Amino acid sequence: MSDHVSTGSDIFDPSGAKIGTVTDVIFEEFTLEPAWYQVKLGIMRGRHLVPAWSVEASEEGRWVVPFDKHTIASAPDAHIPPYS
Repeated sequence: MSDHVSTGSDIFDPSGAKIGTVTDVIFEEFTLEPAWYQVKLGIMRGRHLVPAWSVEASEEGRWVVPFDKHTIASAPDAHIPPYS
């Protein structure tokens, strides 16, 4: 397992259920540290933002957030324009 979350990483809830897959990493403008992860929840579910501070590595080597899929799915869709 990598020591950081990257695109293609799976995100899990505290019970071990898969929430989705990271499709983009949004970096803080000045520190260039990850600020948000854009997570695709499924084929018809859209992409939602998960704050980078909330993601931790579990003992099993999974990336875990303190939210369930329903909580993340109820957040607004992430519509981030590409950099020009």
